[in-house]
Amino acid sequence: MLNITIGIPTGQRTAQAIEVMKAWQEYGFNVCVLTWDQNTVDAVGPCLRSSYGIFIDHLIFDRQRRSFAVNQNKMMKNVPGWDVWVCGADDLWPGEQLDLRDRIELVASHAGDKLIWVGDGLFNAQPTHPIITRAMYEAEKGNIFDEGFLHNYTDTDLFMRMLLKKKVIQCMDIMLDHRHHMKTRTDKDDIYLAGDASMPLDAARYHNKYKNEPFNIYDSIEVFDIEETETE
Repeated sequence: MLNITIGIPTGQRTAQAIEVMKAWQEYGFNVCVLTWDQNTVDAVGPCLRSSYGIFIDHLIFDRQRRSFAVNQNKMMKNVPGWDVWVCGADDLWPGEQLDLRDRIELVASHAGDKLIWVGDGLFNAQPTHPIITRAMYEAEKGNIFDEGFLHNYTDTDLFMRMLLKKKVIQCMDIMLDHRHHMKTRTDKDDIYLAGDASMPLDAARYHNKYKNEPFNIYDSIEVFDIEETETE
């Protein structure tokens, strides 16, 4: 059985983050939490975690709020023993597929060093919350997310880099539940507002980085069909 870990960077959303952590644990995933928020540390720390029913596998405390790219890179680097890494968030739930863990293990066992693109139920046109195999992590020498992006385009940049290497596998038989405010139609909190504020700079960085790249690179994507694989 593969060690499948989800990395959840979070802060200022303690109650929601706890709900997300519990959901992933109930589906059989190991959970790593990185937070810059003392309230979250207190909630999932040794003193209180049993009362919430949470037993976090790894907790990383950073006193400064940093970008999604920095946080995910730091978690992947500092958590030992993982075979598959789900790039999670405190607004990403497992979804409704009860065999989700088995599905991820199946495609990961086939993917090798390719980036795994699954659906998130919201931004399905690209791997918004990608899955990284250990083989990919080692092939990329741990350079997964470009830390030059402040918040936005980190996923798009990773997608483009792996497309150019012809190392993307798509599996839409895996569907997560991204409860972004655009989906839930709730008001933006401070975290969403901070992310939106960097959009112009991140967009400029991305378009400048890839302005000379070809447009036919999507032809190299491998599609993985779980139902078809299971009947072979």
